[in-house]
Amino acid sequence: MAPGQISKIEDIPYLDKEQLKRSLFVPSLTFHVDGRWRVWVQTGDNAFVEILGEPAESYYFAVEAEKEGDFTTIHLNFIAQHALIKGLTRSFGAFQDDLFNLAASLAKLDLIHASGSAARSRMACTEVEYILTVCRSMFDLLQEMLSCLWENVRLTDPRASKRALKRSFAEMAVKGAVPRAATDIARIYGLPQGIAECYARHAPLFLRLRKFRDDLVHKGYAVKALYTGDDGFLIARNLGPFEDIRIWRDDEMEPNELGPLKPVLGLLIHNLLWACNDFIEEWAKVIQYPSALVPEMLYYSRGDSNAQLLAALRDAQDRLSEGRGLPGGTEFPVQS
Repeated sequence: MAPGQISKIEDIPYLDKEQLKRSLFVPSLTFHVDGRWRVWVQTGDNAFVEILGEPAESYYFAVEAEKEGDFTTIHLNFIAQHALIKGLTRSFGAFQDDLFNLAASLAKLDLIHASGSAARSRMACTEVEYILTVCRSMFDLLQEMLSCLWENVRLTDPRASKRALKRSFAEMAVKGAVPRAATDIARIYGLPQGIAECYARHAPLFLRLRKFRDDLVHKGYAVKALYTGDDGFLIARNLGPFEDIRIWRDDEMEPNELGPLKPVLGLLIHNLLWACNDFIEEWAKVIQYPSALVPEMLYYSRGDSNAQLLAALRDAQDRLSEGRGLPGGTEFPVQS
């Protein structure tokens, strides 16, 4: 098979032919193998052509990351390799786009600060609002994926029963303004206890995320919450959802109890990605899924702003290892 040649998808190498038969979508036809890129694009009904090129912003399969800054997660790789079922196309695609958007917004905050504009604090505030909105949206996209996965599960015990999951994370994990108990979630939906405990474990992060956004947007904190420092934007330590959390080191604090903004955003994104991984790891413990679509490879993300995202995640991991920040996973949520 050579570049320019039209072929069927089942003729593309690297795809497991048996798994391809049950896959209802293939998330990427970009591969990095033996030091070179191989990329196929669709030209018609089951007609694909290999092209010459290298992806700038894309997802691809490879044994290892092609360059520094490319990364994967347990969640991304599981969906791309094992759970290609009806209903996941939109939510998985949107989740991947939102990951790129988060990375771009973190990079944009640096550009806004470097601009020197008199309006940069307001610009930063709108960007932070967007980041929080995307993070909350990603919780709902995760829930859509979990709902779809649960819908396709067949229980081995004929006496057991299950109910369809809600499409909103808040409806599943929160009652009023408090997290639902795991036992209640398991009882209502027939979920395994370990998966129900994931909802209870990550609901506090979801509630803090929601409160942060509501405080910025709805309660008039926007003007006083963000400030411009010499090295980046600053945030008031006593802002509602963070007043009881040790995020910053003593030598980072500015006068008037102001701390760097980026560690807050990094911790939120870190724990969001950890939540996604945590759900998938619990899911895989109790539910059997088919073998990988692309054996012996992983599913990687490549984006122009991935370096900024990874820097924020590493900073968050360092703080968590020091016992700082939002309660979260002890493991780094991405593999690069």
